Amino acid sequence: MSEKGGRIWQTLKETQERRSAMKCSVFRLKYRCFPPLKRKKDYLARLFFAKKWFRNAVIASENLSVFDYKTKTVKVKKQEAFEDREIKVLSSQMHKSVIEEVQGNIKALSTLKKHEKRVRKPKFLSRCNTLALKQAGTTYRIAENRLFVQKFKKPVRLGVSSKVRK
Repeated sequence: MSEKGGRIWQTLKETQERRSAMKCSVFRLKYRCFPPLKRKKDYLARLFFAKKWFRNAVIASENLSVFDYKTKTVKVKKQEAFEDREIKVLSSQMHKSVIEEVQGNIKALSTLKKHEKRVRKPKFLSRCNTLALKQAGTTYRIAENRLFVQKFKKPVRLGVSSKVRK
């Protein structure tokens, strides 16, 4: 084996050892919002509304692979007319995670269709209560029962939390 091949092999072994010690974790968090903290509750409500609007815009788009995750406005159907809504509270990382979520849903539906199951197209959300915050330290940080979310200045106090392992 050449010297370069040996270095590559050694690097792969080190990476494999390092990653074997890592654990994938999913947190389900319940936040407590007391009356004086109305701004935080409003922010979280806007965050979930923005995710719902963005996800519905992704589903409504013709082609997911070319959907621009950097878009700042989306069209929202309000009764019979469409309105432009500005999305300020979602970061680019959150936009990407929403697009990946929709792509994963479509792949799952495709797999079901290959196994001769009856499938429909993805449905629009009428309510959203989850948000994937993927990049620890960037999109979120948890410290002392407080959740720091990107683009929000003050931390959110957490109540009951449970950790789900994948």
